Amino acid sequence: VYRLILFSWHALPDAGARQGAWRGDLLFCCNALLFVTYARLVQTWNVPARAATTTVCVLSVLALPLWAFALPSGFAQASLTAIAWQALVQGLGVGVVATLMFTACVELIGPVRAAMFLPLMPITTAVAGALMLSEWPQPLEWAGMAVVLAGMALAFAAPVTRFPK
Repeated sequence: VYRLILFSWHALPDAGARQGAWRGDLLFCCNALLFVTYARLVQTWNVPARAATTTVCVLSVLALPLWAFALPSGFAQASLTAIAWQALVQGLGVGVVATLMFTACVELIGPVRAAMFLPLMPITTAVAGALMLSEWPQPLEWAGMAVVLAGMALAFAAPVTRFPK
């Protein structure tokens, strides 16, 4: 909780002005829940990382027309370059490589320890935004990132309770 407050402190005073921002916050929380559920199912079903990643990627590509055309988006107005860039970064980078790495972590260290890497997503996004877009985090955001990293270090030092398969 402390890390969330530190990481989002500068946005809290403007929360009322950000109409509908709660939807994004809710989606962010749901994302973590889905990753943990995915990790637990991969372990329970004993699915190899490549097979699980391939399944997720194929099902995602099959659902792409729904997301691209049936829901409100700017897909039809986007340039071919923008679409190709998003396909490379979001499709190959996040969709395939990150999913494969996460699933391999589930295989190697289990779903509990693999889920401990999920708090790195906003940190990675903030650092990438700083390096690529020159959008530098505020001091309290840096402090929030430090708290997250310290919490992860403490969590990795603690013993893990194994779930029965």
